[in-house]
This record gives sequence, C-alpha cells and structure tokens, in this order.
Amino acid sequence: GLQGVADPDMLAAPPAPAGMSAGPDPDRGPRGSARTIAGACAWLADQNYDACLVWSADQAGGQAVPHEVDHHRLLALVLTNLGRHDAAIAELEAAVAKAARPGMRAHLLYMQALLHAKRRFDLERSDACLARAHAELDLAVPGGTDAIGMDAIGGGDVAMERAWLHNGQAMNALLRARFARRPVAEAFPEAYRHLCTAFEAVREGRSPDRTYLRFNLLGNMSKLMEIRGEYAVALDLITRTFGDTLDTVEDAAGHWEASRNAMQAAIMARSGDRAGALPLFRAALDAMSRADRPLAREMLQRSVGCALLDLGRVDEAAEVFAEGLAAALDQRN
Repeated sequence: GLQGVADPDMLAAPPAPAGMSAGPDPDRGPRGSARTIAGACAWLADQNYDACLVWSADQAGGQAVPHEVDHHRLLALVLTNLGRHDAAIAELEAAVAKAARPGMRAHLLYMQALLHAKRRFDLERSDACLARAHAELDLAVPGGTDAIGMDAIGGGDVAMERAWLHNGQAMNALLRARFARRPVAEAFPEAYRHLCTAFEAVREGRSPDRTYLRFNLLGNMSKLMEIRGEYAVALDLITRTFGDTLDTVEDAAGHWEASRNAMQAAIMARSGDRAGALPLFRAALDAMSRADRPLAREMLQRSVGCALLDLGRVDEAAEVFAEGLAAALDQRN
C-alpha cells in the first residue's frame, strides 16, 4: 500500500487468490506439519521461513503445474522477507511462465512490480510489469453480471486484479515524485485518480478478497489525505466510508471492525489526539487477542504502549510493552 511511501521498509502485497490461503488447513498439525500449500502459507503468516523452505525443498519437482505456480509464489514471498529480492523476482517470473490464467499472470506481475518499486527502487521495471499485467487482463473474458467481473477462463476476478494494478500505479506515482526529490503533493491527483478507479472496480461483491481490497484502498485514500495534513478528511474516509463497507460484509469475529478501529486510532494519534486514539487501539487489541492473531496483537500492543507513553502514563506503558515482549518471545519459541 501507500504506507510504504512514508515507510520504504513496508511491502504490502495482495492476499493470495483461492488455493493459497493462509487460514486453517486440515493437513496442518498442531506443530505446523504442513502437507499442503495452505499449511505452508500458515507458516509464512507466522514468519516461520525455515519450515517453508524445508517443505518447499521436499515438494520440488513432484507437483502438477497449478501447484508449481503456488510453489513459486510461496518461495518468492519467503525470499522477499529474507531480503533476497532478485531471487524472489526470478521465482515470480518462473510462475508467470507456468500460469495458465491471465488473471493469475497479472497477479504475479503485480507482485514483481511491488518488488521492483519498493525493494529495488526501479520504477521503470515496475511500470513495465504493471503494463504487462494490464495487457494480460485485456486477454481475459469478463463473465456475466452474477460473476461481477469474473474471468471466464478459470474463475479469476479480473476487476479485482485490475484494481490491484491501479493501486500499484498510485504508489508508483508518489514514489516517482519522491525519488525525483519533488514535492510528493505533485503526484496526489494522479495517485488519487488511480485509487478511485480501483475502488469503483470493487465497490460491489462480498468475497473476502474484495472486502480486503476495499479496506486497503480506503486506507490508502485516507493515507493520501493524511500526508497532505487533511486529518479530518482522512478520518471521515475511515469512519464513514468504512462504516458503509462494514455493513456489507460478514464480520462475526470482528476482524474488519478491529482493522477500522486500528486505522482510525493511528490517524488520531498522528494528528495529536492520543487520548482519543487509546480506547480504539485497545478495542482493536482485544479483538485480535480473542481471534488469536499473535502478530496483529503484537503490533497493537506496541501502539497501545506508545499512546500511553506519549500521554505520560509511563508505568502503564511499561507493563504493556513487557506483556507484548513476553508474548513475542513465546511466539518465537
């Protein structure tokens, strides 16, 4: 997302399409003994890269082509997190060569575009990947209205993949200004236009992938407003537009509401309203604790602790930081 423009160390990638879910997997044992790509991705979500690499080596050469594509994607994500960006790009290019669906090829090219832009700082190569991805989607045949832009060749969501590409183009517009040492504000009109185009493409539909992307795009729109210092507009996008989106999705576990609370709190904290941000951070933390999401819980504990520290509540902050550190060490073990 666009957060990486302010923080180059962040690399946001879209969630993997169906077949590469990081959710619960029947073949994943209590210690993570994955036998499928889904189980291996659960390791990835836990940052257990060694387990991913060992599993990948065991699987090499013995898979059908669709699974080989997932195998390359998994390796690319592991290598990216290990800082081996050229090797990750090579894995993604190998996956492009084997992928049968235009939508999947576009997805893989988008991932390459992110790496070129945010890890290799090569916007020319990144733009070229995005152009290739748009061309791939031009090959796809839209389905009927019931499919909401679904690719008739294999079921990929063409409109959603196109929206991700516009999200990448928005990011590159901002990075281009930044790399040229020009005011980032010069790129706002182009970036915001791409984000609006992307959002319109996925405004409808209740699939988890579309819901995730709508949240991502709204977050990026609010981030643009925040960079411009328009905190009230950024908060309005989060509270009002996110609220409309929440009304259209199933959120029994409170995941999306927690995401909204965390994003709203972050904007409030950066605008100076740390007292108002604190209860929202706590509500999001409680939701992620109930959902057993250790990495999200760790990040939110840090946010709660920082808010308390800025408010001068040092002892409470120290207690929250100590709890978060203990949980992180326990998760590592």
